[in-house]
Amino acid sequence: MTYQATLRDIPKDAKAIDLWLPWPQSDSSQTIHQVTVDAPGPLDFAREARFGNQCLHVRARPPDGVLTVSMVIEATRKEKRRDN
Repeated sequence: MTYQATLRDIPKDAKAIDLWLPWPQSDSSQTIHQVTVDAPGPLDFAREARFGNQCLHVRARPPDGVLTVSMVIEATRKEKRRDN
């Protein structure tokens, strides 16, 4: 799966852009094998306080007013059925 976020029309005087994206996590329904990130600038991870989900944090100053971040996620998903 490819997950992509694009921010456009970023003001030229913006010092930096901070972008947080959900980070895929293994659970009973899926196993994450590999994640490849294509993003400018430094990357780090954070955990949001309310639910404890992990996020990818990108901090960048795109020179052309557009910021694109993509993640290619290799995962195995299991069917989750709800029997009535």
